[in-house]
Amino acid sequence: MKKIIYFFFLILFILPYYISADEYAITDSGKKVLLKDDGTWEYVKETEKSDSLKIKSWRWNNQEIFNWITIEGVVINNTNKTYSNYQIIINAEDADGNYLGNGSSFLEPSTIRPGRTANFSVLITDATCKTKSLNISYQFDKW
Repeated sequence: MKKIIYFFFLILFILPYYISADEYAITDSGKKVLLKDDGTWEYVKETEKSDSLKIKSWRWNNQEIFNWITIEGVVINNTNKTYSNYQIIINAEDADGNYLGNGSSFLEPSTIRPGRTANFSVLITDATCKTKSLNISYQFDKW
């Protein structure tokens, strides 16, 4: 008998939670909204997912003796897609906007699963950066 009473009270306390819980819905235009149990609603801010690989971090170094610049870094896959056999191509400018050159590197490891990272090391030959900072732009190509 005690088990039946316990079960009855358990249902009595849990059932209102499920009946009055907030719900999410998708509008006809594709926006996500939160339907609150008090009858109000609000748009849900979605965290923006990357549609490609992105550089997570990078550093550079002048090799003035050899007249080249090395750029090393880490790429992250923020998508739900696995990328395989990609290279990064980097264009470099000094802080004054002077074009210094470009270089490319294969990503290692060559397969980057969702949420994982890969490393790169790019060499830009016949260039040294005379300013204290270096600006880069980049793209990824499948090889």
